Amino acid sequence: MSSSAYRIMFQLGITGSLQVFFHAIGGFFSLANSSINPYFQMICGGILNAAWIAGIPFTLLLALNRILVICFTSRVGFWFSKRNTSLLIIVFWIYPVLFLIVYVTPFCSIRYNPQQFSWGYDDGPWSYVLSEAEFYSIIAMLVITAFCYILIIIRLVLLVSGSLNFNFNLIFFSAKKRLMCRTLVMKPASSSKPFSSSASTSSASSLGTRILISSPILGGLFSWSTRFGF
Repeated sequence: MSSSAYRIMFQLGITGSLQVFFHAIGGFFSLANSSINPYFQMICGGILNAAWIAGIPFTLLLALNRILVICFTSRVGFWFSKRNTSLLIIVFWIYPVLFLIVYVTPFCSIRYNPQQFSWGYDDGPWSYVLSEAEFYSIIAMLVITAFCYILIIIRLVLLVSGSLNFNFNLIFFSAKKRLMCRTLVMKPASSSKPFSSSASTSSASSLGTRILISSPILGGLFSWSTRFGF
C-alpha cells in the first residue's frame, strides 16, 4: 500500500464493494416485493448512491496520478507523497459524504422500486437539485479524466515512436514500476499475423495498454446507466 496509485485503487475497491452489497439488498427487496422498512431503505439507498458518486472523483484522482507519473515525473514525489496522498483521499471522500448526509434527510433520499428493480431519487423538495448537481459535477470530472488519459496516450505514442528519450531507471525505482512502464510503452506486434505465436505477447501487451487507458473512463460511463439497476 506504499504506492499512491494502489492506495487510490483501494478506495475504488471500497466504493465498488459497497455498491455490490447494497445492490444485493435491493434484490432482497424485490424478492419480498417490499422495502421492509422505509428508514432502512433510505440508509441503504443513500450509501449505495454515495458509493457510486465516490467512485468518480477517485477515478479522476487516479488519472491525475497517472498523468504525473507518465508526463510530469519530477512532480510525483511532491503531489503524491504519503502525507499528501492521505490528505487527497480524505478531501475526495468529503464529496460523496456530503451527498450521503442529504440522502438521509426528509428533503431528499434514494428509494428502491421493487417493480422496476431499480433505485432512484424520491419526490423530495431537494431531489431535483441534488440529481442535477450530481449529474453536472460527475460529467465535469469524467471530462477532466478523459483529457488526462488523452494526454497520457499522446505521451505514450511519442515514447513508442522514439520522439522522446525515456530513462526507466531514473524515473521508476522499483522493478515492479519499471516492468509496468515497459508494458505500457511496448510496441505492438509488427507481424501481419496477429494470432501467430511470435506476435501473441506483443499483441496482448498492446491490448492491455488500451484496456488500462480506457477502462477508468469506460467504467464511469457504463456505470452511469447501470448504477440503479440490480
